[in-house]
Amino acid sequence: MASTNPLYNMPAGVPPPGVIPNFVNPPSLKGELLIINVVFTTLMMIFVTIRLFSRGFISKQIGMDDCKAS
Repeated sequence: MASTNPLYNMPAGVPPPGVIPNFVNPPSLKGELLIINVVFTTLMMIFVTIRLFSRGFISKQIGMDDCKAS
């Protein structure tokens, strides 16, 4: 006999003793991950800008190694 409860609403196994499954509002690290992404993207842009500035205006030797992605 088929169950009428959808599978995404059921746990994959029995939770440990004392743990209550929370399918309605589970804990998330969304805020922390967003902050980390913004910080490291900003740092990356600063370092790339410094590298391109120093290669282009100070040493005047921009080459293929500055354009190639690999």
